[in-house]
Amino acid sequence: MPPARLTKVLILQNYENLSDREALEMVRFNIKWKYALDVPVGYEGFDRSLLVYFRSRLLVHNKEKMVFKKTLKLAKKASLLKKEVDQVIDSTPMLGAGAVKDTYELLREGIRKVLLALDKKVKSKMNLSLKVYGKDNSRPTINWEDKKERQQLLCLLVSYVKEVLSHIDVDKEDIDTELKDAANLLAKIVSQDIEEDAENKPQIKKGVAKDRIISTTDPEMRHGRKSSSGKFNGYKTHITKDVS
Repeated sequence: MPPARLTKVLILQNYENLSDREALEMVRFNIKWKYALDVPVGYEGFDRSLLVYFRSRLLVHNKEKMVFKKTLKLAKKASLLKKEVDQVIDSTPMLGAGAVKDTYELLREGIRKVLLALDKKVKSKMNLSLKVYGKDNSRPTINWEDKKERQQLLCLLVSYVKEVLSHIDVDKEDIDTELKDAANLLAKIVSQDIEEDAENKPQIKKGVAKDRIISTTDPEMRHGRKSSSGKFNGYKTHITKDVS
């Protein structure tokens, strides 16, 4: 999918204030959108997960403002805007709907998401115990006050992560999008929360990693602060107004 086309969809989506699902319906059925995107009348669009993945890639490579900056530059050049635009900006917390999990639960659910997307033949090659899931996929029944038992569970989880990811090539061209997203998410969770000690055993990192993922059901949620004492889990909504 050409990045320029995805970028146009994001611009039109923002202009019309549409959800991903609504934007994809416009791509399929709205003749004006098809003309703007330079696609045939019979163009059927694409899976909406591609928009999520494209946004994620922009954020990872710090390119989320690139289109805005270039558009602003062209608008100034065409005398559509003054050279300087004065705006006031404010923000407010918006609570997320995803369940916030600790490191153990993030790893467990990350593994489960990958397994659900994996082919049965690939899963049959893995040697994974159900101990990590507990009865009916409930939280494992260990003594959570016992440091040794927590460490054993963590070692087991990290070994499962390595086993699962070793069977997936995320750079493969024909890899399933859902599987690729799940594998990338699991890799990020391990990277942000796990490090090895002097004996090469996994342990939970001290402190909170920058931009830490806190939910597998909504990976874009983050820890946030409105003030030194006011914490929240979700997003920050920004409002801006031209005052010139």
